[in-house]
Amino acid sequence: MPDNPAFFNGMFYGIIGLGVNCGAYLTEVFRTGIESVEKGQSEAGFSLGLTSRQIMRRIVLPQAIRITIPPFTNYFITLIQDSSLLSLISVIELEHQIYAFALPQVDPNNKLFLFILGGLFYLILCYLLSLLARYFEARFAVAYD
Repeated sequence: MPDNPAFFNGMFYGIIGLGVNCGAYLTEVFRTGIESVEKGQSEAGFSLGLTSRQIMRRIVLPQAIRITIPPFTNYFITLIQDSSLLSLISVIELEHQIYAFALPQVDPNNKLFLFILGGLFYLILCYLLSLLARYFEARFAVAYD
C-alpha cells in the first residue's frame, strides 16, 4: 500500500462508499425524472424546429428538475444522516472529530456532552435542509390535474 495516510483511514473508504451509492441513486432519480416528462413535450419541440439539445435544455430538463426536487432533497437529508454510520467504521475517528470541533473550555472527559453536541449539529443541519427543501418544492411546485 502507498505511504499516503488516506489509504489507511477508514473514513476515506466510508466517504467513497457513500459517494458511489449516492451517485447511483441520484442518477436513477434524475433518469426517472427525465422519463416522466411526457413524450408530447419533446414532439412539440421538434415541431417548432428545435434541435434535440435545445429540447432537452429548454423543455425537458426544467420539467424534470421540478419533478426530481423532492427526491433529491430527501436523499441529501438521508445522506447526511447516513454519514453518521461512518462512525461504525471507527468510533475513535468520530470521537476525534467531535473533540476537534468542541469548545476549548469543555472537559474532554465529558464524552456525553460532546456526543450530544454532535447530535444537535446533525439535528440543526437536517432541519435547515428540510426548510430549504420545502422552499424549493414550493417555488418549483408542479400543478397536477
